Amino acid sequence: MEEARLYTLQVWRHARGFRAVLRAVGDEHAELFTEPAAVAAYLQRAVTGAVAAPGNAGETPAADHAAADPTSGRLGLP
Repeated sequence: MEEARLYTLQVWRHARGFRAVLRAVGDEHAELFTEPAAVAAYLQRAVTGAVAAPGNAGETPAADHAAADPTSGRLGLP
């Protein structure tokens, strides 16, 4: 059994809609989401191992600001 990952999640709504920031505890990188479904999809990929990059030994990958797609509901944060 793999070691459990603990995340902090901040969710808020304002005039421009849904916002959520998800960060793995102990990780310096966070992810910003603009759609609830994108948060669920990210966590589902984390459970199946699709989020971890090969060189990161299971850590949440660093945000790729150049590849961030605002229409996907997920934006990388430093």
